[in-house]
Amino acid sequence: MNHQTMHIYDFGPYRLDAGERRLLRDGETVPLTPKAFDLLQVLVENRGHLLEKEELLKAVWPNTFVEEANLSVIVSHLRKALSNGGDEQRYIETVPKRGYRFVAGVGELEDKQASLALGGGASSGRVSEQGETVRWEDVQEAGYEAIPAGRTERAGTGRKWKLVLAITCLALVGFGLLVQFYRSKPGYVAPAVKSMAVLPFRLLSADGGDSYLGIGMADALITKLSNLKQVIVRPTSAVFKYGDQKKTSMAAGQELKVDALLDGTIQKHDGRIRVTVQLINVRDGAPFWADSFNEQQTDLFAIEDLISERVARALVPKLSGEEHGLLNKRYTRSSEASQRYRRGQYFASKRTPGDIRKAIQFYEEAIQIDPNYALAHAAVGYCYVLLVAFGEIPTKEGYSKSTAAAEEALKIDGALADAHMLLAGARIRLNWDWVAGERGLRRAIELKPNDALAHHCLAINLHNRGRFEEALTEIRRAQECDPLFIHYSLNEGGIFQSMRNYDKAMELYRKVLEMNPNFGMAHLYLGWALREQGRFDEAIAEIQTAISLGVGQGGLVNLGYTYAVAGRRDAAERIISELMGLAKQRYVSPAAVACIYAGLGKKDQAFEWLEKSYQEHGWDMLSLKIHPMLDGLKSDPRFSDLVRRVGVL
Repeated sequence: MNHQTMHIYDFGPYRLDAGERRLLRDGETVPLTPKAFDLLQVLVENRGHLLEKEELLKAVWPNTFVEEANLSVIVSHLRKALSNGGDEQRYIETVPKRGYRFVAGVGELEDKQASLALGGGASSGRVSEQGETVRWEDVQEAGYEAIPAGRTERAGTGRKWKLVLAITCLALVGFGLLVQFYRSKPGYVAPAVKSMAVLPFRLLSADGGDSYLGIGMADALITKLSNLKQVIVRPTSAVFKYGDQKKTSMAAGQELKVDALLDGTIQKHDGRIRVTVQLINVRDGAPFWADSFNEQQTDLFAIEDLISERVARALVPKLSGEEHGLLNKRYTRSSEASQRYRRGQYFASKRTPGDIRKAIQFYEEAIQIDPNYALAHAAVGYCYVLLVAFGEIPTKEGYSKSTAAAEEALKIDGALADAHMLLAGARIRLNWDWVAGERGLRRAIELKPNDALAHHCLAINLHNRGRFEEALTEIRRAQECDPLFIHYSLNEGGIFQSMRNYDKAMELYRKVLEMNPNFGMAHLYLGWALREQGRFDEAIAEIQTAISLGVGQGGLVNLGYTYAVAGRRDAAERIISELMGLAKQRYVSPAAVACIYAGLGKKDQAFEWLEKSYQEHGWDMLSLKIHPMLDGLKSDPRFSDLVRRVGVL
């Protein structure tokens, strides 16, 4: 800042003393960060005039690269400081897409020492190759805000909190210097980052009701950063477990097989929230960037915008206009609705029927607060799909509710990839419209190219229709996006099995079992492959292991069919009786019974039960064309008619 002539300005109950760098309200000091004071002074001195954003950035951060989001955050701080419980727009007017104007009447009282000149001054910071600046001044602004005058604290609490802030700031400064050290080395080249993960933020001062906050903030950042087409961001489902594990950040990053890792902590105190975050290169532990933010607890949005913007610029030097817009996109303006959504995400990530129902409750509360919350509508739809998969509700009920939720989300936001994916699934399950389903899934991938689940769903769509090579391409893309989700490797083996390449299929199943020997579905799939090769005793052993590991009725069906084709007819009939008894307690797919009858060569009974499954839109009907347990029926005209009606031609 260049200092030439200073003044004192009065507006409303406020007095801005440029010489003393103080803002007073009725004689009491109003706490402001240094940059907030600089910005207010520029606005007041140019009162009545529109100041473009670029002008303000140059004035407040001279010779320093700073994102526009910083300006928005500081304007928000100023408005809150000046509102005094009243109208936050009273003093500073926003001119959309251009800048800001100070609109209150101002009295100039006396000359002091110097006036703030637009664009003057020099930066004490050093801009790195990535365009990011790490400075003590930045750390002070982000990490410390004075306690307002007149506020008292419990004995010891204030000192303890200030000590924590001071230690954190010093640590962050040290980290910043480390960043500069790495980047100032001769020959330093910013490493290419193709993949990253955001770990659940660790809570340093949370009470029992805040368990959702760490995963909620990580999920919000994952949603934003997933819009970067050049970087694959691991989904929330891949990182959720690290909220409870005691692994180091580097160990988690290596396990997740990513190039970069975003790690952070959250502290809450007296109505404020402090977020400290760092971005690390997993290959060598070298830091990219670190920062700290101190906000009101209700203003998480501003923190998330800043973090996502700065991380994106550290990883991708040139963002497209579309990417920049998506990084700053907010699906709701209501902090209360956002909190409900975050709680829903926390429970949905647990993936149990009871937790899924809790998640729906929180999502619906978020929608009641903000009916235009598209993400919450889509999340409700996904939960109903999960309840169908768990066998908790009938297919038609679940997918009808999922369809309604997805359609509502798309009315609000036609570019929401998750809603397109949900609607695609519903079109297949309810209408047997495979072409529309494929089109919807491809649209979801177009909007969100690195979404593992969308690629996985498209792989299943193509696999069930016999388009095996295309299915392999998609399932491998899903694995690239989320390599630790072993279901994708399992399904790749399933595709090879449908291609009658049993050796390759079993190789993949056994690799999955090396990663998790107690994964029941892998034992079940291995049993399928062994059965198809006539190795019945080995197949039965694997399937029985799968049943002991809790795979449910799918294991009973396969065991019954294997008994049937192995000539153990009595054992197969006993499995049918067991399924009939189970059906009195919970839902059993009619196609399950049909498969065992097919293995026994009882075609009439098999088609009778397949017809029931068709009417119920059962899961098994999706794989009707490629289902190995129905091979004995495929020469029958009734089977061709059923395939035609299901639409998998």
